[in-house]
Amino acid sequence: MAIAEKAMLIAVDRDMKAFVRRFGAPNENEKYESLDLLFLGCATRTCKARLEQALDLIELEWSFSRAKPTRRMWVTIEDHRMTTYR
Repeated sequence: MAIAEKAMLIAVDRDMKAFVRRFGAPNENEKYESLDLLFLGCATRTCKARLEQALDLIELEWSFSRAKPTRRMWVTIEDHRMTTYR
């Protein structure tokens, strides 16, 4: 649905790893290569604060991915790290 609506998928559960195992990473699977993904892998008690800390990074990555139609955004936010995949 996120791809059809040209929206970002925000995942807050650990099942995204099962998704990747089943369907392949978005870069490996043509169907999902345009999926913009924000994965929140932080603990419930820290997730709000981590998301607030990451807003500038998320906005930067979103604008970077919009510069070219073939780019996608993939950001992972965890308790002790924030990762972007380009």
